[in-house]
Amino acid sequence: MIADDHEIVRLGIRSLLEATGRYEMVASVANGEAARDAVFETTAPLVVLDSDMPGLDPFCASAEIKRRLPATGIVFFAHAVQDGAIDAAMRAGASAFVAKADSASDLVTALDSVREGKTHFSPIVSRRVDARSDRSAEHVSRVNLLTGREREVLVHIAKGYSKK
Repeated sequence: MIADDHEIVRLGIRSLLEATGRYEMVASVANGEAARDAVFETTAPLVVLDSDMPGLDPFCASAEIKRRLPATGIVFFAHAVQDGAIDAAMRAGASAFVAKADSASDLVTALDSVREGKTHFSPIVSRRVDARSDRSAEHVSRVNLLTGREREVLVHIAKGYSKK
């Protein structure tokens, strides 16, 4: 099933996936409510969800789908790859996240991976996640360089205590 608010994107994804001979499209919809309802009606095993559609937030739709049909694989497909969207997708039960700027084969690879019970981040998304992990690791390692007393002072500053 495909959910994207742009018809040309839905038609392109449909053509791409049907050309593989491994996928059959059971529904094509333009918003979050329709996506949720179509999955419940068809029990589609895989769903491609645009991360930015009108109506019901796609992340909320994903969470509702996963609550009711936990075996459904959800692949988010996004124009703008932002940390908040990646986090929201993972919290909503997505198994994969693909940027629209990635190659067509990346979307097929994501669906194949999810169908096999794996997770998948496309190259653009992986670089973003890796960069964020590197920043987090750098922050943690800097804190570890502080002495016990320096950490104690830092905690007091963070709590808003004065130096007295």
